[in-house]
Amino acid sequence: MKNLSLSLLSLSFIMGLVCEATSSSLFSKININYISFPIQQQINFLMANSTITVEPKENNQWLIQVQYHYQSKSGTGGIIVTQETSPNAENLIYTSLAGSLAWLELSEQKLKARDLDAALFCVQAGLDELGANYTSPLTIDDTGLKLLLAAERIQEGYQEDGIKIMIRMLDIRTKLYADLHNLIIPR
Repeated sequence: MKNLSLSLLSLSFIMGLVCEATSSSLFSKININYISFPIQQQINFLMANSTITVEPKENNQWLIQVQYHYQSKSGTGGIIVTQETSPNAENLIYTSLAGSLAWLELSEQKLKARDLDAALFCVQAGLDELGANYTSPLTIDDTGLKLLLAAERIQEGYQEDGIKIMIRMLDIRTKLYADLHNLIIPR
């Protein structure tokens, strides 16, 4: 029994590594062309359609917000940082989380509007922006496995189910990231 538990633990660790290595290339794995124009144009579009703001709050707290505009909708993600001086708005620790929260909001809006292709684009953009270093290596994390399940559901023709799973996993990962960096996500 002890050997079986160790084997399962080792297998889950290996699968976690495999999933993390593949989660950023989710769309290439399932052969979905979710980008309708070249990636450089997409990056330029997003850079031109985003804003980053830093607002002072009380007790040495600062609200950092990232707002993205995509297909006539906007999503805003914010985090609260505690430090004595104004944080650098270009700090990727802050903007990665706030930006992925903005994409999360946009993906939820697009899903609610039943614009599945746009929801898929937005949730994948959020996962990409957050990156693979969203939690401590000591954390037991199965979000990579669930993202593979989402990819499978999408490939099987159940796009809405897959997107819902991806949205849940992005939400979980943003919370893990906030915990890792001692950041507060205002709700």
